[in-house]
Amino acid sequence: MAYEALHAQKVITLGIGKKLGTPPYLITGTVSSIATGDELANANIFIERQNIGTSADENGEFKLELYKGTYILKVSSIGYLSQSKTINVQGPGNVNFTLEENITELDEVVFQAEGADQNITSKEIGKNVLTVESIKTLPPLAGEVDVLKSLTLLPGFSAGGPIVKDKLSVMTAGRWSYPNWLIRQTDDPNIANSTASFFDANIILNYIINEKNDLEYSFYVSGDEFQFANNIANEWQNLAQ
Repeated sequence: MAYEALHAQKVITLGIGKKLGTPPYLITGTVSSIATGDELANANIFIERQNIGTSADENGEFKLELYKGTYILKVSSIGYLSQSKTINVQGPGNVNFTLEENITELDEVVFQAEGADQNITSKEIGKNVLTVESIKTLPPLAGEVDVLKSLTLLPGFSAGGPIVKDKLSVMTAGRWSYPNWLIRQTDDPNIANSTASFFDANIILNYIINEKNDLEYSFYVSGDEFQFANNIANEWQNLAQ
């Protein structure tokens, strides 16, 4: 959800009484916190209804080159209310922004799980639970619900099979998500310019030595990538076997 500080919109005229030079004209400014006065590095500066924008540097300063005309500058930064100002460019000039902190109070959140140490004691990575109640809602086959068929309906689940009958079998599973097509539909430029992806894969080999002994090998890999508004990027990968 995007929040914007409400300010009386007045047109700020830039370039009056200055040596104009050749357009486009240089528009400079600084983005800072209204509470502390600290400069806000990497703040986003975006011109509404036009595909023009930039980011503030480590000192909260930004530069834009614009031709004569009227523009709506919108500035946003993580943890702050966005702010818009209307400028009338007649020449080079300076316009500064001071942002208010975005403080949101949340209702009480209660998390309930199977056990306090369930994620520690369990070695089943990426386990999905299909309850009896869920299975009962599935369409029956020949009068009975097929439990094995039910498992293939779980997200990212893939059934395996024998390689050598009664000796060697393999099971593989994988998941992949690519929500960027949905992220780009939002009107908030911070979110629209962000990317995210996730994948994981698991393979299990089982070899039956005899009636009382078998050998099992499991391999798991996953990866996540997230980048926020071309400024903050995180990427990590897990590997287990």
